[in-house]
Amino acid sequence: MKGRLDALGARELEDKLTRIITQNLSTLIIDFQQVDYLSSAGIRVLLSFYKRLKKEEKSLKLTSLSSFPLQVLEIAGLTDVFSIKTNLKETLEEVVEIEKRKKIISRWEKLPRHKQDGGVYTFLSERKTPTWLELSGDISDILQARCSQDDVYLKSFLGNECSIGLGVLGESIHECLKVMGEMVSLKGIITWLPIGNPDTPDFLIVREGKQKITGYFLFDVTLKGKFNQLVTLAAFLKNVANKNWQWIEDISQNKPKYRDVTALVVGVGVDLESDLSYYDYDALNSLFLFASFKYQNTDTAPS
Repeated sequence: MKGRLDALGARELEDKLTRIITQNLSTLIIDFQQVDYLSSAGIRVLLSFYKRLKKEEKSLKLTSLSSFPLQVLEIAGLTDVFSIKTNLKETLEEVVEIEKRKKIISRWEKLPRHKQDGGVYTFLSERKTPTWLELSGDISDILQARCSQDDVYLKSFLGNECSIGLGVLGESIHECLKVMGEMVSLKGIITWLPIGNPDTPDFLIVREGKQKITGYFLFDVTLKGKFNQLVTLAAFLKNVANKNWQWIEDISQNKPKYRDVTALVVGVGVDLESDLSYYDYDALNSLFLFASFKYQNTDTAPS
């Protein structure tokens, strides 16, 4: 645009936008670099098209506003309503990122979903590359309080690995023994909860995924390689009339998928129809305090 966005300019803008907005348009960017005046009539047109595009799940962005139009929007309390960027380059970069996310979401929505036990499960398959679990330490020693300083070992792992165990990050074994606790590493985020002081959790975010991290451990299970399959669950807990919590399906776009519940659930799934002669049940049992397997040749998964 160029000139004054007053009553006359607002009428011209409204006519122009009415013609150019089509079904295929996803984002409308209005460049204010050569606009030196903005009136209430111009604001009315901008708000009208902002609401229309938002209703159609599209967006309106304003860029390169000079001092007076920006001041008018600030006085009207609309700087938090409109998406306003400093320059066109910054705006286009944001639009590109938004379009990328939309494509990812579109592909995600096309994945098959399976309803069972009050939840909706989505399976995302990865490449069929070899994966294995690397086990360090003995969980039975921890559960029976048989651990000593001699059982602590130094271990290095990559920042993008997934692991769970009992450990801590630090320089010396004497300092680490005081704050060692439950520790989880998940794709660049490392967290641990000291046993001696569970009210002071700590975490570390790793910038480079292939960066090596060193820590002291008593027990650790690390996934080596990539996930062969990821499973997500869309459901949340609801307190019903008899005050019992139960799973209620809710995958609506307009409602939160989870309400006051956050969980990270890690497990191992086994196809019972596959050849399980190579499957090491003793090794898997060593990872968990309570482990029970139900062997059956049915179409449903074991509990």
